[in-house]
Amino acid sequence: MKYYIYLIFSFISFGQVVFAQEMIKTSTKAIDVIHLFSAGNKIEWAVPISKNEKILLQWEERNTSFTQSEGIRSFVGYHDKNLVAVISILNSTISGNIRWKDKEIVLKTSEDGFLILYTESSNYKCGTCANGHCHTNEPSTKRPVLLSDSDTPTPSIPNTNVLRIYRLAMAVSYEYFSDTSIIGFSSKVEEVKKFWATKEMELNEVYTRDLGIRFEVVKEEKLISTQRDEISGRNADYIINNATKIINSKIGEKNYDLGIYIAKVTEVAGLAYLENAYKTEKAAAVALVSRPVIMHEIGHLFGARHTFSITSPSRPQIDPASDKTEMSTGQSIMSYGYPRDFFSLRSIQMIREKLVNVPYFSDTNRTQKVGNHPSVTNFPYGIAIQNQPPTIDKTKIKASYKIPKETFFQFYIPAQDPESKSLLYAAHQTDIRPERQASNARFLTRKATSSNPVTFQTEYSEKSRNEMANTRPNAVGTFTFWLGVSDAQPQKVSDYISQYDMAQTQVIIEDGTPFKITSLMEKNYKGGDNVQLTWSVDSKIFDKKTSKVRILLSDDFGKTFKYTLAASTENDGNHTIKLPNISVKAIAFGEQKWNVNAGIIKIEEIDGIAYALTTFDPKVGGFRITRDPSSPEILTFTKTPEASISVSCEAIPNANNSQFETSGCDLVNITHTDTKINGSCANTYTIKRVYTATGCGQSVNFEQTIFVRDDKSPVFKEPLPTNVSVEEGKIPEQMHLTATDNCSNNVQVIKSKEEKEENGNRVIIYKWEASDECGNKATHTQKITVIPSEINFVGELLKNMTVTCEKEIPSVPTLSASGNCNPKVVYNGETKSNEKCKNDYVLTRSWTATNDCGKSITHTQVITIKDDVKPVFSGNLPTDISVEENNIPTQVDLTATDNCSEEAQVTKSQEERQENGNKVIIYKWGASDECGNKVTHEQKVTIKKSSQPTPPTGGVQPPTGIEPTKEMIVYNGVSTESGSENYLKIEPIENYKNLQIEIFNELGQKVYESKNYQKNGEVFRGYANVKGVFRKGKRLPTGTYFYVLKYQDITGKLNTKQGYLFVR
Repeated sequence: MKYYIYLIFSFISFGQVVFAQEMIKTSTKAIDVIHLFSAGNKIEWAVPISKNEKILLQWEERNTSFTQSEGIRSFVGYHDKNLVAVISILNSTISGNIRWKDKEIVLKTSEDGFLILYTESSNYKCGTCANGHCHTNEPSTKRPVLLSDSDTPTPSIPNTNVLRIYRLAMAVSYEYFSDTSIIGFSSKVEEVKKFWATKEMELNEVYTRDLGIRFEVVKEEKLISTQRDEISGRNADYIINNATKIINSKIGEKNYDLGIYIAKVTEVAGLAYLENAYKTEKAAAVALVSRPVIMHEIGHLFGARHTFSITSPSRPQIDPASDKTEMSTGQSIMSYGYPRDFFSLRSIQMIREKLVNVPYFSDTNRTQKVGNHPSVTNFPYGIAIQNQPPTIDKTKIKASYKIPKETFFQFYIPAQDPESKSLLYAAHQTDIRPERQASNARFLTRKATSSNPVTFQTEYSEKSRNEMANTRPNAVGTFTFWLGVSDAQPQKVSDYISQYDMAQTQVIIEDGTPFKITSLMEKNYKGGDNVQLTWSVDSKIFDKKTSKVRILLSDDFGKTFKYTLAASTENDGNHTIKLPNISVKAIAFGEQKWNVNAGIIKIEEIDGIAYALTTFDPKVGGFRITRDPSSPEILTFTKTPEASISVSCEAIPNANNSQFETSGCDLVNITHTDTKINGSCANTYTIKRVYTATGCGQSVNFEQTIFVRDDKSPVFKEPLPTNVSVEEGKIPEQMHLTATDNCSNNVQVIKSKEEKEENGNRVIIYKWEASDECGNKATHTQKITVIPSEINFVGELLKNMTVTCEKEIPSVPTLSASGNCNPKVVYNGETKSNEKCKNDYVLTRSWTATNDCGKSITHTQVITIKDDVKPVFSGNLPTDISVEENNIPTQVDLTATDNCSEEAQVTKSQEERQENGNKVIIYKWGASDECGNKVTHEQKVTIKKSSQPTPPTGGVQPPTGIEPTKEMIVYNGVSTESGSENYLKIEPIENYKNLQIEIFNELGQKVYESKNYQKNGEVFRGYANVKGVFRKGKRLPTGTYFYVLKYQDITGKLNTKQGYLFVR
């Protein structure tokens, strides 16, 4: 079946909002009532409900969010265990609400101190059919997954041991705050606070009793609009779509859990989004000041749909947003009818099936969240309260019952509470008709009461004695009923949580002869009279061979049936009973205290639901019985326990004579006998207990059947292990658990284990199963999620890199790791390799991440330092020139810079040669860094011959014996091979003296020196003769080397020559 989410709202018939139908100023002074209530927290006060009428209520004080902080005292008024009124007292004023019969009465204090009453309009109708459209276009938004499919063959109401507490923000519009009429707050903040206190109390009486929800109204004055604002003049649709945002801006989204706007919207009485109590938009609701409207719209926020069948008797439209489980306009809070002071079982089920899945905060600071649900984003505070739910003995409830039309029927709901709490019983027709299906509701939905059985019969008004509409059971068809029982304690002051059990059955009503008493009753009888009773029995529906009935007597006009006239007799339509010798008189009925004869006889089907009554029309009355003083009373049980009970094996009641009351003899002795009938196992059996009362020569029996059951599972003794997540290597062993049982002494506990994988993690499931002699089992599982001990470095890891110089190497960063088992990171340091020079090597750094589970990972970064950039000469470099012989420039000194080295070593050399008959001098400069990167520059100086006169014949000649100087020749190829004559050789050696030489490698490091080169066999053959980079006498590697030669020529002039040599 399809589910849709609807916008839920209520509107006022004919578009008019009528707030006060009648206003009465009473003669009761508020101060006198306040003095009465100051006497204690439990008071009796007859509250006025009209000019001449009062009702006596039992009042109990309730603490609200405003009791301590604002001094507002709040009270609830009960009548016959039903909540009727609420009031709040502040200073000398009283305000509140009274709900009596079909009246909704608002109570306030006049300016001169008297109580004022006005009846509030209850003409609030179907919101989803506002303006008559009834959702003609079906919305396309499906209902959330959170809403489970609840109309199943075996419905139930989920239980929870958590009372969920919502901070309720009730924002008040400026139009209400400034209104000086009786419905407004006259610009008085204290009036708003009394309103808040009263609404908190009203809501809590119902929502706590029926649902397990408690509200704390937020006491923030910022929620009161003291001037016109964004809400003023807006329609309801705008308000609910913006209310959350507005309330968030007023008090902050973290300071409330649920919100509703109290505003004067004219087109509707209320509007809300379904299930928004579980969402971020948690204040999507608006309502008038009316109590039922506020309760109704908040019900929508929690997920309850409409329950009425039609929107209005005058406009019987079908609402697709209603489940249509209630007759006409309905009776419960989620309807538009009367009395609207309770939730139906259907509404309770819809809300509870979502509520029990709502995570909650276990601390008031709202930091410790319990539970998780993907569809819930709004979490209340929760109080854990241990409470075992009641149980219905469903074996005694048939899947269906068949009765003829116009037959009264009733449901005895066989239920017990394990903590012996009093129970509330309800039977609601729940034929769910979604969307546009026509309603099948034919029976009124009534609030749960302490009365059992729950009956369906014609009822009469206590105001007029006329038959009440919709009470005569005249429908034909098949009707589904939910039978519910709860252990709610509505008058309990402390926190409690209501628990439920529910069963489902069907009532099949067919055309046929109604089950009715046909014998005419006299008006007066004497005790001991025999009365021939006849009743109609449809043989097609009731099997006369097996069907039996019980005949009872009421002496209070049908409120109770204390006397058993026939415990069991054939359902054959005829039986003679003897009236007990008791006095049954007239009693008062209704508001006018009409006298009616109180005697009524009831014939009820045993193991069925049909029953019939003698005349019970209050305009006619029942019958009287006059006690015959000359005759002894017939010994009769006037009070008995239940004829059939189902108990747990540990709770078998002892025979108890105090359960009985008798009439007909003053001295009665009661005895009993028990007969045990074995059942399916040791602790499941039946006891037939027969009580016998004897006295005055008479005896009477009462048979009680006790069905003993063992349906409770064993209970583990030890604290149960919880689900845990552990690291590898720390998996706990499976514990040994023991268990006890309510009936069996021998409880066996079996352990088992399984492993699986979830979300990539290894999961171990430990399971314990305890079983008793009747096969009841209790299981517990512990889920152990094994957390992987993998670790990872955090962030982007350092990449390998290349830099030019050592000074560009980045500093060592600090790395961190993530993962389990306490991860930590250690820097392992750095190592050098392939080192060729200061700025040419490989640097390797590494970090290792480890954890306590023995896992480790390492990250390595390789930094390559490679200086391949040559030095750069500074300044302007000498250019090639041509000069005359007498004008030859000397070689200048150059400097150079380097990207890595602080200084670059610059060497100079020169060489000469002839070009085109001219002498050419080549000045050379070489700049090198520490890694042998070298840059050179040359300047070519061409020397032009000067014009000289031809010397005369016989002129001066060079001295005899002196030959022209030859140019120096340097043989720069050097071989290190043994016996080779390829050494660094200079010729003609005889033309030079004082030869001093230094030889450098490519890095500028000196490898050889001599101050008297090529004398005495001192020559360079490729071997080092200085200490330093190379060991003295060690053969040098093959490569290019640089020499600097200083010498004197034959004229004694000091010269320098530089150049390259090659070693192989």
